[in-house]
Amino acid sequence: MLTMRTGVQPPGVEQLIEILHDAEEGDERTRAALTNNAFQTYTGWFDGHVVGAAVVDWRPGADSEILYIAVDEDKRSGGYGRQILEHIKAELPRHGRRLIVGTANSSLDNIAFYQRCGFRMYAVKRDYFAYIDPEVRERNIPLRDMIVFSYETTEHEPGRLRATEEVDVSALDAVKFLLIPGSTRSASRNSAVLRAARSLVPRSVLFDGLLQLPQFDPDADPASNGAVSALRSMVADADVVLFCTPEYAGSLPGSLKNLIDWMVGTGDLHQKPAAWVNVAAPGRGTGASHDLERVLGYVDARVLEPGGIELTLDQASIGADHDVVDEDYRNRLRRRLAQLAQAAARRE
Repeated sequence: MLTMRTGVQPPGVEQLIEILHDAEEGDERTRAALTNNAFQTYTGWFDGHVVGAAVVDWRPGADSEILYIAVDEDKRSGGYGRQILEHIKAELPRHGRRLIVGTANSSLDNIAFYQRCGFRMYAVKRDYFAYIDPEVRERNIPLRDMIVFSYETTEHEPGRLRATEEVDVSALDAVKFLLIPGSTRSASRNSAVLRAARSLVPRSVLFDGLLQLPQFDPDADPASNGAVSALRSMVADADVVLFCTPEYAGSLPGSLKNLIDWMVGTGDLHQKPAAWVNVAAPGRGTGASHDLERVLGYVDARVLEPGGIELTLDQASIGADHDVVDEDYRNRLRRRLAQLAQAAARRE
C-alpha cells in the first residue's frame, strides 16, 4: 500500500529532482519548483522508500495545475503513478473545481494514462516545444505540442453553489451588486442579462464606463483618472462584483481585461466576493470563463461560484428593446443571484 506524504523533507530536493527528471529535463526548473513555498510537493512511499513524487500549484478560484509528476524509473508499472494522481484528485475539492496537467503530443503512454485516470483533453498548446533544437522524436513522432488534460471534481467544494439548494430571494434586499459587462455593445445578450439583474436586485449598480477607461498604464496613478477612480469607488462600495462577458478570439475582450488590469496592483478586488454569468450556448464561452477565473485568482478575489454560472440566453428571450422578457429566465436569474447573495453573506 502506497503512503503519501506532503513536503520535500525527507528525502531531500536532489533525490526528488532525480525522480522528476523525466517530467522536466531542466533540473534547475524542478529545483525552483521544489523550493517554492507557493507550490505543494507530494511524495509516494512504499516499503520505506520514495517511489514517486508530484508538485502541484494549487490556485483557489482558478485552475490548479500539476506541474510535475513522475515515478522512479525502477518502480514503474506498479500502479504508483495512478495512486499519487488519485491522492491529488482527492485534494482538489479543498482548493477549487478544476485540475489541469500537460504532456507532450508524442508521449503516448502519458496521454493514455491521464485518460484512464479520469482526465479529459482540454486544450492544445501548439508548438509549445518549438524551442527544443535539435528535434526530439518519440516512437518516430516529433515533439511539438503540449496536450493539456483537465479533471473537474463532482464533489461540492466549499463556496460552490448547488442549483437545487434552498434559496431565500429576500437576501437580495441586503446585498449590493456591482454589475460589470464585458461587452461594449448595448444590444448584447451579456448587457441584457445584467440589465435584468439590475431590475431584480434593488441595490445593484450597472457599470457603463468600459469605453471611458484609459489603456492601463502601470506607471500611472489610478487616483489621477476620473473613470478609474469611479470604478474603484464602485468596487469598494459593492458587496458582490458580477461579470457577464462574451468570448472574443477564445478569451476575454481586451476592454474587460483592461478594467481588471487597473485593479491588479491596488488590492481593490482582494477577497471581494465575485462571480460571473456565461449566457452563451452550451459548450461556448468556456475560454472567457476560464480566463476570467484565472485573472480573478491572481487578484485574490473571493470567487463565489468556481467555473461560473451557466445561464444560456436565447435570442427569443430578448424583446425588441433588447431587454430580457422571458419570465422563466428572469426567475432562474433571480434565484441564482439570491444564491450569490447568500454565499457572499457567509464565510466558508
